[in-house]
Amino acid sequence: PVSEKTILNIQNEIKKFFEKIAKVTIGNTCNIKLSVPDDVTGKAAEKSEKLSNIFVPILVENNIHGMLGVSGKKIKNNEYIQDILHIISGRISDVLTNATLHRNTKLLALTDGLTGLLNRSAFHERLEGEYQRFLRYGSYLSLIVADFDNLKEINDNYGHPVGDEVIKKVGDILREASRDSDVVTRYGGDEFVLVLPQTNSDNAFNMAERIRSKIEKYSFEVNKNNFNCTISLGVATVPGKRIDSSDDLLECADRALYEFNIRFFTRFF
Repeated sequence: PVSEKTILNIQNEIKKFFEKIAKVTIGNTCNIKLSVPDDVTGKAAEKSEKLSNIFVPILVENNIHGMLGVSGKKIKNNEYIQDILHIISGRISDVLTNATLHRNTKLLALTDGLTGLLNRSAFHERLEGEYQRFLRYGSYLSLIVADFDNLKEINDNYGHPVGDEVIKKVGDILREASRDSDVVTRYGGDEFVLVLPQTNSDNAFNMAERIRSKIEKYSFEVNKNNFNCTISLGVATVPGKRIDSSDDLLECADRALYEFNIRFFTRFF
């Protein structure tokens, strides 16, 4: 039989265990030890006795995300330990389920549902973060504002579902053209913005030109409809004149986009 003192000790260990679990970040490896008193595991038994193991799965949405177990002597077929492990496993599953739900909800709030890119809210958050990093460490920070030229025409001639498919493909092209360190966002409608950390103006202009060329040469095919499209781009870089904030950087790129549309349209300098 298990003494009352032992039960209290186990309860205290469980409390400590969940205090540690609460600090674990989803996606990181967790290796937390739970001490079980000797009179339960039988550690005081003779050395010649073999260790036994009891494991129970940690389930999240019916998928196994880990195993919880205890090793010791004289624990084989110990129903009390099995019950304790099942209780702990259930609590861990609840914590992981809630954390996963919270993470997914936050991700949905920051993601554009059509393209899978970050949305406008996420863009402003990431841009400000990159701008503050630029202020701390120097180097460069560039921004490309891209305006897809043909969305209204496509929607009018082929319908909005076709326009949606084209916008998704434009998002894919921008994602493929960017680096892992770049932040690609759908700002809204037919407008996209790319944040380019540690990128000077020459490299930003070269990237914008590659994007313009890819879009112009790509033959869009949706529901047996084939057509070519163009995209207008504006580029801004810090350090730069009259840019003293992340909002100034965005405004400067917007102004460059406006001048591109008015003066050059499909030509790019």
